[in-house]
Amino acid sequence: MAQKKDNAPTSYSPGRIALAAGLAALAIRLVYLYVARHNGLFVGLFLDSRYYAEVAARLRGGFGAGDPPT
Repeated sequence: MAQKKDNAPTSYSPGRIALAAGLAALAIRLVYLYVARHNGLFVGLFLDSRYYAEVAARLRGGFGAGDPPT
């Protein structure tokens, strides 16, 4: 007589599910960064980042956060 197969669903622990989700998220993020590195957004500073860098450069130069004196 042939042995019966047990068709019960496999139960996964919450830790294994969390690990799989984390690894999937990491893989998706790495693929995104690989594809997006040739995008113009990663070339240089823009918008807020550029403004903050310019203010920091003015502060380093001895000027306040406002316009430099004339």
